[in-house]
Amino acid sequence: MFSGVTVGRRAGATSIEVALVAPVVIVLFLGLIEIVSLIKCTKSLEGATSEAIQCAYLGGSPLAIDQRVDKSASDLPADSIIRLYQYRNYDASSQVWDAWQTLDPDGVINPAKPGGELRVRLSYEYSMISGRLFSVVTGAPGTDSVMLIAERTEERQ
Repeated sequence: MFSGVTVGRRAGATSIEVALVAPVVIVLFLGLIEIVSLIKCTKSLEGATSEAIQCAYLGGSPLAIDQRVDKSASDLPADSIIRLYQYRNYDASSQVWDAWQTLDPDGVINPAKPGGELRVRLSYEYSMISGRLFSVVTGAPGTDSVMLIAERTEERQ
């Protein structure tokens, strides 16, 4: 007769344990999904930056560089990627670098000379899946997005 009372109490204790542990497990699961998605977007942006700098290094026009970025970062919306392609040349006679200049987006040539430097900077505003839940972790408390930035500088040969 007492065994039924014991089983009932244990079932109630299990319900309370589940109620206490379930929210923690759900938050951990959401955090894992958020981190995996953030890493995926970051890697995609870094890969696109590598492709873009390689294209620029070989003398590709801004249009050709854009095409390489779009192809490499196909999992990101192309119109959401902020692109900046710059170059500067070195004057060997005065041993001075020119100021950074932006490649003309409509240009058909890459004016960076051999020995000059090329810089590619891609930015993407990542909208967090969990909204503001993990915004403190990203360093932007109170926001539901974080700006991802990938940049590479190479010397043109």
